[in-house]
Parts: sequence; structure tokens; C-alpha cells
Amino acid sequence: MKAKHLLLLILITLMISCHKEPSDQPTPPGATSLKLKDLNARNLPSPFYHFEYDDSGKITLAGYSSGLRIYNVNYNGSHIESMENIADLSHIRLEYEYSNGDLLAVRVKDKNGVTLSHCIFSFSSSHQLQQMDWDIADGNVGFYFEQTMTFSYYPDGNVMEIVTHNYPVGPQAEATYTDRFENYDDHPNADGFALLHTTPHELVLIPGLKFQVNNPRRNIHTGDGINFEIDYSYSYDSKGRPTVKTGDVKFTNGTNAGQHFESQSTFSYYD
Repeated sequence: MKAKHLLLLILITLMISCHKEPSDQPTPPGATSLKLKDLNARNLPSPFYHFEYDDSGKITLAGYSSGLRIYNVNYNGSHIESMENIADLSHIRLEYEYSNGDLLAVRVKDKNGVTLSHCIFSFSSSHQLQQMDWDIADGNVGFYFEQTMTFSYYPDGNVMEIVTHNYPVGPQAEATYTDRFENYDDHPNADGFALLHTTPHELVLIPGLKFQVNNPRRNIHTGDGINFEIDYSYSYDSKGRPTVKTGDVKFTNGTNAGQHFESQSTFSYYD
């Protein structure tokens, strides 16, 4: 396989695995009844996500990309108050702010308390997430828009479309693309939380978020850059939880249009 083609496959795998995102995302990620332990994705560091919980079921530790980032998760009552990356000496800290019970903002700070970036959240009157805006510090006193994500939903609460707009900041090129999710099953979702975790941003957990209640069988990605369609199939355990998620990925534009490859994620749980 040519190096360029291999790089393309890795890029798509990252988009599929990292840009998948939350269900009835409570205190563990995913549906309320699930306590996800590890999420592994083919061709990515394992475990790609790892979670640990206290006796009440709250996430106390969240790991990403086989320990590249490891967050201690701290609470004020039922709300996450902060997450601190303890995997390296940077000690990046995510500080949460709320308004009327909904998450208003997450501020990403360095070990000296300087804000590096922040994410602003907008919710509907029914507490559905409508928009996320990531801003990045310009090195002086202001911030630049880096990314905006907007969300629409089916009547059952499952996300229908996510429109992502990347702004031309630093080396990032301006781009807009849409992910449409179709044909949901009736089983609880375990990996929806990752839809909100887009590269290179920090992992933001939102307990109680109703986002992706079930598992989509189809994802259609269109817009700037690489376009593709994914048809998913699932295996479930005796409790109805997904254990294997297999995707038939078909490129729909560019020099690889019409070509297929297979993605796969596996899930383990605390019983």
C-alpha cells in the first residue's frame, strides 16, 4: 500500500473514531445504564478511551489514546467541576461553568491558570445541545473562533445532523462539513460522547446530555475535503450493550471514490 493511501486511511479512521460522539450521556458516557470501561478502535492506540468510576457511578478518571491524556474528573454535586490532565507536566485543566443547570462554558487553562482556549455551549429550552463554539487565544488579550458545531435531532432525541465549521486559524484551513446519522437501532449507545471530541481539542464530558440515545446504522459525511458513507453493523451482549461496531466505509469523492475499507470498534464494560 502506498504511504499516501495509508495516511488517508488513518485520517478517515481518526475522523470516524474521534468524531463520533453523546447519547443519553450521563455519568458514564453513553446511555445511563452503561458503564463503559474501554473503547478500542482498529489502527488506533489501545485503549482509545478508558474510564474509571466511583461507587455512585460517576466517572473519576478518563483516559484517551492509550494514556496520551489522562484526566482526573472532579465534581460539585452532580456536575463536573473540573478535569485535569495528569498524563504529562502540562497539567492542562478544564474548568466548567453552568447556567440554570446547563453547561455554559469549559475553559482550558495551563498550569499557571492562563486560559488557552474555551468552548461555549448553547442549549434549547428542552436542554438539547444546539451549538458548540471553540475559541483559541491569540497570544495577546483576545480569542479567535476556531470551530463551530451545530446540531439537529430526530423526535426521539437521537442526533440527526452535525454541521462542523472550521475557521482559518493558524495552519487550519477553513472548511465546512456535515455528518448525517440515519437508521438508529433500539439498543443503548456507548460511544456517542466522542462525537464532541474533535481533534485537537481536549476531551469534554457532559453528564446527563441527551444526544445519541441509540446506535446509528448509517453515517453520511459530506462537504469540504474527503466525503464518505458508512454502513454500521453491531454485535451486542446479553444485556443489549454494543460489543463490536463494524463499519463499511465507502469514499464518495476524490481519487479514491468508490473504494471501501472496514472500520471496527470494540467495547468493554464494568458489570
